Amino acid sequence: MRRKGVEVRNCNRTIKADVNEMTRLYESGLSLAKVAETLKVSRSTVGKYLRKARVQLRDKSTAACLWASA
Repeated sequence: MRRKGVEVRNCNRTIKADVNEMTRLYESGLSLAKVAETLKVSRSTVGKYLRKARVQLRDKSTAACLWASA
């Protein structure tokens, strides 16, 4: 694909700096979906790496409270 000029995304690009950014964004109040959208990865990728980093994920009721107060 590269020979045809198509940009190929590195599947292993989620490195320590990306996980740190995911953590920062998520802990600032963004949802998994918004973090994923910001970093152009899937929501499941964000969740997977945050769990691996032992970040405490919010449950749906906590997330709803954050949105209601915003």
